[in-house]
Amino acid sequence: MLVLVAAGVLIGALGKHSIYYYAMLRWLTCSAAVMLIWRGAVQGSLKWAYVFLPVVLLFNPIIQIHLHAKRAEVLNTWQTVDIVVAVVMVLAMILMEMTFLLTKKK
Repeated sequence: MLVLVAAGVLIGALGKHSIYYYAMLRWLTCSAAVMLIWRGAVQGSLKWAYVFLPVVLLFNPIIQIHLHAKRAEVLNTWQTVDIVVAVVMVLAMILMEMTFLLTKKK
């Protein structure tokens, strides 16, 4: 559920919001990425750590990463990152669930 909420907030970030929205986005996305790394590790696959560790670092709410360029370029860059991260999170969640169900049947 956390992954779906984070993905929804990431897609919702395409609009203009207050700074509080983006703070919540960082907390949700970072938490969801950590949860996906943990779930991958529990399933015995560390490949998800390679995928989501950069997401954890990029969306870290404590030590924030700020992009410095023209405002329009920064917005376009973050919008692209938000969409890509949302899609990858949902796909990873689906793949992990399928893997869990397939190994459970064996």
